[in-house]
Amino acid sequence: MRKVLYTLIATFIFSGTLLAQGKQSIVDEINSSKSGEGNVKVYQDETIANVLGKYQTADSSKGASNFVKVMGFKIQIYSGNDQSKSKAEAESKASLVRKDFPDMEVTISYQAPTWLVRAGNFLTQEEADAALALIKEKQPGLAREMYVVRSTVKRPSF
Repeated sequence: MRKVLYTLIATFIFSGTLLAQGKQSIVDEINSSKSGEGNVKVYQDETIANVLGKYQTADSSKGASNFVKVMGFKIQIYSGNDQSKSKAEAESKASLVRKDFPDMEVTISYQAPTWLVRAGNFLTQEEADAALALIKEKQPGLAREMYVVRSTVKRPSF
């Protein structure tokens, strides 16, 4: 019980120290020298330092905005594992959906050996189902293979 209490006290002191020091990153804190303690040196690329402790930013072509990743739903448009034609087919189907729904995020990914096309960032199954119905209405040729999947989605941060 004492260990837990001491650990909590040390955590609060450490957190307070970081807050008092301003916007110092954890790497800066580790690299700083303190009397009576050993020295640790962390070397990292500048791009990692710029991203560490920050939200990721969305694709600038869609307009830069901050977002967080949460569990939600996407619409799977296409899934194919024919190495000779699946990539081209995935790009073709993604462009059809992008044409009709320019504000909806459509991603193409490769998870060996399968090419996937997924659309949208929906928090609820109902939102995804409603969007699925709209896409099926606009693209009836794709309707047979589209369905809602549980996935990590991007949501705006506040």
